[in-house]
Amino acid sequence: EPGHDWCTSCGICAKVCPPQCIWIKRGTNPETGRPKPEPEAFFIDIDICMNCGLCAEYCPFDAIKMDHDFELSAYDRQSAHIYNKERLSKPVSYYASIRPSNYEHEEAARSAKEAAKAVKRES
Repeated sequence: EPGHDWCTSCGICAKVCPPQCIWIKRGTNPETGRPKPEPEAFFIDIDICMNCGLCAEYCPFDAIKMDHDFELSAYDRQSAHIYNKERLSKPVSYYASIRPSNYEHEEAARSAKEAAKAVKRES
């Protein structure tokens, strides 16, 4: 869905990251002051990242996907090498185009889970 964000700012990706290159600031509800399940800020420093993929592997909500972009060199480190959530976000169609078999498998598992929930609600 456009605009849908799977990240709940649980912080598991930041905890399992060996070089600790992920920073998350959890959002809060201004009315109640309680945490809300979406990140207020999300940053990855790609100069520190070793592209191990542990963040994507351990994310329980499939919010992080590894990409095929490798031409990331630039002269200005501050503006080019620290990625925020907006810069990291890509449409689902992009992921489906670069990893079609993984996308089909994940969508089948997601639809089976939704169907099981629907059956459970009906009974």
